[in-house]
Amino acid sequence: MTMTMKKSKIRLIPLVGVLFILLILLFIGVLRVKGAKERYCLAQTHMQFPITTQMEGDKWDYFTGCFDKLSFKDSIRLLLGDQSSELKKATEISELLAVMEKNPNKDSQVYKEAREKFCLLTARSAEEREQAVSNIQKFLGSSDMPVEFLCSRFNGKPDDTGTDYTSPASEHYSAGGFGFTVDPNTNYIVEVGEAERRWGTNDDDSRWFDPQPEYDNTPRYTIAEAIKPVAEKFITEHQDILGVDIIQMTYEFQGSKPGNFFVRWVDYENPHTEEYEQCGDTDQTFETAYQRADGVWCASIKNTRYPTVSLTITQGGQVIVYDNDGWEIEKL
Repeated sequence: MTMTMKKSKIRLIPLVGVLFILLILLFIGVLRVKGAKERYCLAQTHMQFPITTQMEGDKWDYFTGCFDKLSFKDSIRLLLGDQSSELKKATEISELLAVMEKNPNKDSQVYKEAREKFCLLTARSAEEREQAVSNIQKFLGSSDMPVEFLCSRFNGKPDDTGTDYTSPASEHYSAGGFGFTVDPNTNYIVEVGEAERRWGTNDDDSRWFDPQPEYDNTPRYTIAEAIKPVAEKFITEHQDILGVDIIQMTYEFQGSKPGNFFVRWVDYENPHTEEYEQCGDTDQTFETAYQRADGVWCASIKNTRYPTVSLTITQGGQVIVYDNDGWEIEKL
C-alpha cells in the first residue's frame, strides 16, 4: 500500500508542474492581450485628444470606452498584429494637431508645415488616390494636367466623441485653378468650383498668387434652350467619374448671368426628411411652436431635401461648377 501511494505521488508531481506552467502561460497571455488592447486604444485616443492632455475626463472616458468595446476576438487579432506603427502614427498626428492648435495663424510657416505633414500622414496612399487623380484629369479634359492633393476630411466617431483620422470622408484636390472634392470610397467627384487662391511672399517682399482658372467665354450658347443638351451630354459622358444617373431626375433651368448658365437635376422621388427640435431662436408663430416650463420657446421642425445635381456652364460650354448634393444627403 505504501509503495502504491508513493507511485501515485510521483505521477502527480509532473501533472501539478504542467498545470502550474499552464497557469503561468495563461496569466502571461492575459497580460499580453491586455497590453495589446491598451496600446491600440492609446493610439486611438491620441488621434482624438492632444498627447499633452492629461488622461482624465473625456480623454479617459474615450480610452476606457475603446478598451471595453473590444471583443475577445478583436483582442487576439491585436495581439497577433503589430500595433507599434499605428501607435507611432497616432502620436505624430496628435503632436501635429497640437502644433496647429498652438499656432492658429493659417498663414504662418509653422502652421503650414504642420498642416502639410498632417494631411499627408492622414491621407490614403498615393496608389489608392490614383483613380481620383485620373477622374479629375478627365473632368478637365487633360490627361497630363498636374493634380495636387490638399487634404482630407474625416468621419465622426460614435456619439460625436472625436474625429476618425483613419477614415477619410472626403478628399480635396486642386488642379487647373479648380478645387475638387472626391468621395474616397468610390473616387467619384462630388463637387467642383474655383479653388481657393493661395498666396505668398517673394524674396523681394512682393506677393505671389495662384493663377485663376482659364474660362471659355466664347459666345457659342446664348439662350436657355441651347444649354440643356450641353449639360445633359456632359453628365452622361462623365457618369463614370461622377457616379450620377440623371435619367429619373427632373431637369430645371435656374437662370443665367452674363456669360454663365445655371442648371440642375432634382430627384423628387427620393426625398430625405429630417425632423428635429429647435429651441431658443424660434419663431413663436410656427404651428408647432411651444413654450417649455423654463420659458424657452421651441418648435418641431421638419425639413425635406431632395437629391440635386447642379452645374454652372459658361457661354462657351465649359462646366465650371459641379455640385452633387445627393452625395451629402446619402450620408445623413
